[in-house]
Amino acid sequence: MASLKKKSNINHNRDRLPRWPNRRVIAYTPSIQNLSLVIRELLLRNSWELEGIVSTHEACIQAVEDKRANLIIFEGTSVHDVYDFLRLQMNHSLAMLTPTFLAVENLSEADERCIATIGEPVLGKTPISVTGIVGGLNELGRKWEKTYFLKLAAAFELTSSGKYRSALKILLDEFRKNPSCALVCMAISSHFRNQGNYQVAEKILIAGIQKSPRNMGIYATLIDFYMNSAAPSKALYFINKANQLFGNPSFLCEDAAQVSLITNKLREALPYLRQLQREEPNHITVRKILPRVCFAMGEIDEFDHLIRYRFERLESYQKAWRTLSQDQIDQKKELYRQITEQKKQTISNTKA
Repeated sequence: MASLKKKSNINHNRDRLPRWPNRRVIAYTPSIQNLSLVIRELLLRNSWELEGIVSTHEACIQAVEDKRANLIIFEGTSVHDVYDFLRLQMNHSLAMLTPTFLAVENLSEADERCIATIGEPVLGKTPISVTGIVGGLNELGRKWEKTYFLKLAAAFELTSSGKYRSALKILLDEFRKNPSCALVCMAISSHFRNQGNYQVAEKILIAGIQKSPRNMGIYATLIDFYMNSAAPSKALYFINKANQLFGNPSFLCEDAAQVSLITNKLREALPYLRQLQREEPNHITVRKILPRVCFAMGEIDEFDHLIRYRFERLESYQKAWRTLSQDQIDQKKELYRQITEQKKQTISNTKA
């Protein structure tokens, strides 16, 4: 009976997205082999075709742009991975109007509230399971059969066919009826941005924030807009405002650090980089940028730990910034040698 019930739920979901003529899915996951069998079986039962399983954000978006997919399943490795994808998605006029199921583990309450308002995703847990996919597809179906989402689906089809003016008309009509619809606001702004009309694109987003002051999607889009428009001070203003409103979501750390560095405020970048390090120690920004900032700001003990006491790395930073005197360099060289020897001795004793 349990298996029949599960099959019934899956088949019922077949009718949940009836207005999408091409039922094609693109899936993103870091564990391709583990996910593929689960997704393929469920989607085939649902009359959905799995276009592919990819391991880069760009490949996921490209499948939508190439009209090879009109539903996204995304299994994120961390909140930063999910946020980076959503930012990319919200800057693509087709991808932002694509039904999306996001699976991510260990979200804080603040992060989950924010992620849920960047576009219109349905959230699930990792690792993706049979129950998770069935539940996600059912919820996507319930969402996208509502009148508001049918308008978005119509705009998607028109945009996909190159009928941009017709798509924009639908979006503008919907925005006039309900200006608090954040995704419509972002879609309209994206149209003007793609046309090079950045002034109108900015005004639309500002109007959207006034109507939807607690929507992280509009904040994220505005932050990205200003960071790519050589306006880091404006970007920092909205980062700080978003931090106040949403309880310092962790995924804004990288943006805040980058803006601080662009404006040459190295000391202000440090707390953001340190927070990012605590939450994701192997993040590329932590590995590449935090040691440089620590060395430039004279936080040498922290720098020593970050470069794992490797003298060749110290020399490369010294050539760039000349922070230390030659005596200090000589002392560091001896300190690093001693620490390396201690590590070797500890390993030798452990093996013995």
